[in-house]
Amino acid sequence: MDIQLFRNENISSNFNFNFQPALPTVQKGPPILKVISELEIAKQFANKRPEYIKGLVQYLKHFARGREQKSISEFDTATIESWFTSRTEALTTRASNIGRLSSIFSFAVRRKYIRENPCDFLERVTIERGDPPVLSTEQIEACFEFAIRQPPRFLLWFVLAGIVGIRPGELQKMNAEAIQKNLSEGLLIIDSMISKVRNRRVIELSPHAKTWIDHALSDEIQLPFSKIFMRRCRRKLKQHLGILKWPQDILRHTALSYMLALHGDETRAVDFLLQNG
Repeated sequence: MDIQLFRNENISSNFNFNFQPALPTVQKGPPILKVISELEIAKQFANKRPEYIKGLVQYLKHFARGREQKSISEFDTATIESWFTSRTEALTTRASNIGRLSSIFSFAVRRKYIRENPCDFLERVTIERGDPPVLSTEQIEACFEFAIRQPPRFLLWFVLAGIVGIRPGELQKMNAEAIQKNLSEGLLIIDSMISKVRNRRVIELSPHAKTWIDHALSDEIQLPFSKIFMRRCRRKLKQHLGILKWPQDILRHTALSYMLALHGDETRAVDFLLQNG
C-alpha cells in the first residue's frame, strides 16, 4: 500500500469533519433592580443633583415593577416599545423618558452587563414645535388683579415665575435672603447651587417687578416655595382665567415675551432664553 495513501486513510478515519465548535455561553446580566441600585450610587459619585437622581430612580423602578428580578440582558427593544405603547404620554414626555431608560442601559453597557443599548434602536420621536404659548396682556392684567387679592406669598410667586421667569425647580431652593440680597440694586442673582444648569446668573429686574417683589416681601413669607404650593397657584390661575389646560412653562415663556417687548432687543431676550432654558 502506498504510504501516503495509508496516512490519508488513517487521518480520514480518525478525524470528524462534522465537528462543530462549541459556541460561547452568553452570560446573563444581574437583575434590573440591582443595576438600578448600582446606577444610583454611580450618579451620586458623579455629583449629580439629588432631585435628578431621585426622579431618575423613581421612574426606573416604576419601569421595573413586577419584573425586578429579570436580568438586565433580557430587556430588548420590543419590550421597551411595548412599555411606551401601553402608556398615554405626551411626545415631549416620551422623548424625555426614553432618555431616562437609555441611561440605565448605557450604564449596563459600560459595566459590560449587556453588549448594546436597546434604546438605540427605537424610532426617533418627532416633536412638532410651534410657537411657545404665552399669556396675553389681558390675561396678565387679570392675573395681577387676582394676585394682589391673594396672600403676599402668592403674589411673590407670580412675579418671580411670570415676570422674572425663574424656573419652578429654582424657586424651590430660593429663600428670602437669596431674593433680598441684591434687591436694592434691582438685581436678582441665581446662585450656581440653585441654578438648574449650575451657572450663576444675574437678572436685572424691571422697576415694575422690583416694586411688586418689595411689596410682597414687606410681609413675612414662608420660603422657599414647595412644589405643592406652586401647583396650587397654577391651578388657581387656571381657574381664574378659565383655561382648560395649563400649558407647560407658560409663565416662563410669557416672561421672555414681555422682556423682548420691554427691551426691544431680541439678542437680550434670546440670551435670557438660553440662560433660563
